[in-house]
Amino acid sequence: MPRKTSFAKRARQKITTLLLSAAVPLALLASTQVSAQTTIKRISVPQAGTQLAVGSGNVTVSPDGKFAVFATADNTLLNGDTPNTVDFIRVNLSTGAIAPVTLNQPGTLNNPPTGLFPFSSISNDGNFVVFVSDAPAGFFIPGATDANAAFDVFVRNMQNGAYELISDDIATGTPNAGNSTSVTGTPQITPDGRYVVFASSASDLVANDANGNISDVFLYDRQTKTMELISLSNTGAAADASAFLGSVSDDGMRVAFSSGATNLVTNDNEAQQDVFVRLRDPLQPQTVRVSVDNAATPVGGNGASTFGKISGDGRFVAFLSQASNLVGGDTGTTPDIIVRDLTANKTNSFSVGNTSYIVDFGGTISLFPGFPAISKDGRYVAFTGFTTGMTGAGLGQIYFVERNLDTGAQVSVKAISTAPNSATQLGNGHSAFPSITADGKVVVFESVASNLVGDDTNTVSDAFKADAISATDPKVSITASMASAAEPSTNGEFTLTLDTAPTVDLTINYAVTGTATADTDYTTLPGTVTVTAGSTSVKIPVTVKDDTAQESAETVIVTLSTGTGYTVGTPASATVNIADNDSTSPPSAEITSIQNISTNGTIADATGMTAGFIVEAPGRFAILAEGTSGLDPILELTGQFIDNGQVQTL
Repeated sequence: MPRKTSFAKRARQKITTLLLSAAVPLALLASTQVSAQTTIKRISVPQAGTQLAVGSGNVTVSPDGKFAVFATADNTLLNGDTPNTVDFIRVNLSTGAIAPVTLNQPGTLNNPPTGLFPFSSISNDGNFVVFVSDAPAGFFIPGATDANAAFDVFVRNMQNGAYELISDDIATGTPNAGNSTSVTGTPQITPDGRYVVFASSASDLVANDANGNISDVFLYDRQTKTMELISLSNTGAAADASAFLGSVSDDGMRVAFSSGATNLVTNDNEAQQDVFVRLRDPLQPQTVRVSVDNAATPVGGNGASTFGKISGDGRFVAFLSQASNLVGGDTGTTPDIIVRDLTANKTNSFSVGNTSYIVDFGGTISLFPGFPAISKDGRYVAFTGFTTGMTGAGLGQIYFVERNLDTGAQVSVKAISTAPNSATQLGNGHSAFPSITADGKVVVFESVASNLVGDDTNTVSDAFKADAISATDPKVSITASMASAAEPSTNGEFTLTLDTAPTVDLTINYAVTGTATADTDYTTLPGTVTVTAGSTSVKIPVTVKDDTAQESAETVIVTLSTGTGYTVGTPASATVNIADNDSTSPPSAEITSIQNISTNGTIADATGMTAGFIVEAPGRFAILAEGTSGLDPILELTGQFIDNGQVQTL
C-alpha cells in the first residue's frame, strides 16, 4: 500500500523551532493497565460518504464533545470548494453534518488567497471557532485593513456567519491587523466563547508591549473588547524573551504559556525555557513558574520545558520537559510529561526518561515531543507516543492516561489509536495532535494509519474521533459509610457508588492497607466486590474480630483499583477505624504483710508484674508500681503509703 501523507507535516515544519528535540524514548513509570478496545470513527468524510483524496488533520474537539473542527485542502467535502486551498471544517459528531468555517465576506467558498495556519479552537456549543489565516483581513471582514500581510487571528460566529478580527491593533476605527506576524503558536477560545488566547510578535496590540517585536502571549476579551498582555513579570515588566503557546482556563482567569524569559519571576537562574501561568487576579495579578521541582523553595528545571496545557478548572498544567530534576527518580535527559498541581504546589510525572515499562499488552511506550491534552479536572491526559516490540512499533500512537487527582500518580494507560475490536493492534501509521473533551470521554486526533477503521484506502491523513471512556462504563467512588468500628463486635463498612448502573454484573477491584491486621483484627477482605446489574452501589463490610492484645486504634484502608468496564472516580480510597476494647490495667501485685525492714525492694505477682517499694521510715513504705504492655507504659502509681497491717492492691 502506498505510504499515507500526513497533513500535519506542514504544521510540524512551522513549529519545528518550538520542539525540544527529535523523537526520544520516554516511558511510563507507574502501574499500568490497559482497558478494553476503544471505539473509533473517521470524521473527515465527505457528505456523500466517500473518502478524501487530500489529507486532513489538526483536529480539535469542543469541550462538550458535540463538535470538532479540522483543516483540509480537499475540495470534495463541500460543493463549490476551490482545489488546493486549506479550509477549516466543522463537523457535528452526532450527525456527521459538516459546515465550512472559512468563507469570504459574501459567504461563498472562495478560499483565502494564501493559506491558513492549521490550528483552531472551538467553543462549547460549537458556535465560535477561532482560527489563524494569512489572508488579508478584508477577505473575511468588509472594510478591514491588513498592515502586516501575515498570519492573523479570527473568530467565526457559525450561527450568523460573522467574522471578528482578534489580533486587532489598539488604534480605534477600522479593524486593522497588528504590525507583525500574529501567531507563533495555537490560539484557544474558552468554552463560553468570551476569551481568546494567542501569541503574537506584533507590538501594537496593547500600549504596554515594551519588548518590541518579540513574541508575547495575549488574551482578548470579546465581551469588553479589551486586549491584555499576559507574558508579564510580577512587576509589570515585559518578557525579555519570546513567549508563546498560550492555554487558558475555562473562566479565563489563568493562562499558561511557554517562554525563555528570565525576568518573569524571581530566582529564575537556570537559563532554560520554562512554562508559566499568569494568574489574572484583578487586585493582584501574578505570574508563577510551574516547571519547578517540589523543594520547599522550588527550583526550575535543568532542561527546557514547553507545550503547557492548563486544565479547564485551572488547577493542573500538563507540559513537556527535558529537565531531569523536576521529579524524583528521573535520571535521564529525555523529555517527560509533567503535571503541576497549582493548588497543592506539587509536581508529578507519569513518565520518566531512560526508564522502560512493559505495559500489560506487551511492548514499551515512549513519547514524541508534542502537545499533551488534559481534561477539565486534570484526571485524563492524552499524548502521542512511540512503541517498540509490538504491532505498530516505531509509529506515533495516541495514548490515554488516567491520573489520581489526590496523589498525581498514574492510575492506568491505554492506547487510543488501535484497530477495530482490538486493544493491542496499534495503528499502522503515525497518529498525532490529540484534543480532549472536558470530561475526558472523547479524544480526537489525526492519523495516517489505514487500519483504525474499515475501508480506509485513501493513503492520506484523516481526522478521527475515539471514545476514550465508554459511555456505558460507570465511574466508581468509595466512602466509609460506617467509619467507626470497635471491638468486640461493632463492625465497619465501606460503600462503593457508581454514577451509572451497569447493564451486567460488574466486578470492582480494590486494595486493602492500613495498620490493622487482616484475619486478626478483622475478617480478611477478598479484594473484589460485585455490583449487580442495574444497581448503583454496593457495600463492603468490615467484620471486627475481638482479640486480646492491648493496642491503640487501628485502620483499614480500601483503595479502588482499575479494572474492566468501569473507571475510578473520586474519592478513590476511604478509611475505617477500629477501636480496641482490651483493658490497659496491668496484672495486680498484692502486699499481704509488712515488715519493719530498712532496705528497699520489689515484689512480684504470679504473672511476673513487679512492684517496687522504698523505705520511708520503719513501718511505713511508699509503693512505686508501673505496668507495661510490651515496651509501652500503661499504668504508673507513685507515692501510695502503706502502714503496718494494711493491704494495698496494685
